[in-house]
Amino acid sequence: MNKKESMSSNKITFERVIKGGIIKFFRGGLISVATVLVMSLSMLVFGGVLVGGIFANGVISTVEDRVDISVYFKLDSPEEKILSLKKDLEINSYVKGVEYISKEEALENFLKRHGGDALILRSLETVEDNPFSANLDIKAKKTQYFENIARFLESNAYLSLIDVDSFGKPKITFRQNEEAINKLSSVLNTSRNAG
Repeated sequence: MNKKESMSSNKITFERVIKGGIIKFFRGGLISVATVLVMSLSMLVFGGVLVGGIFANGVISTVEDRVDISVYFKLDSPEEKILSLKKDLEINSYVKGVEYISKEEALENFLKRHGGDALILRSLETVEDNPFSANLDIKAKKTQYFENIARFLESNAYLSLIDVDSFGKPKITFRQNEEAINKLSSVLNTSRNAG
């Protein structure tokens, strides 16, 4: 058999296969429609789960990036010691990032937020000195690591630099928000596992 006859034979076979498939598809119409419907629904569910998982992970990451704790220092704490603590935190395996906010930056941020409130501006004028202290904003790699970071700060040699609240406890915002952060961490972990 030569090449032309072979190609002609293959073409005829291909046409017969296609024609036979179409005829059988329409003869068993209900089964064909059911098969197409089941396959379409399966692909739709799989795609929905995939997109939902990606969306949930994006939301979880965004929420985790917004959670941080702050450490407030005494007004007379030397800046070089605060920056030394910042360096120690930056090499801590639980810490994602640390931002130092000086007393002056804290005052500027406060004025930006409350610049239109005349009563607050008059109150600041009566104080005369800058009433704000320097602070560190700390982001953890995971929300469950905030407990470890707070323990590091409370047991560290730098504890004498940290301001205390009216109860005599160090001004570390994690302790005031500990219950909410732990609940958030639990919800995020459950969501991540479900996704």
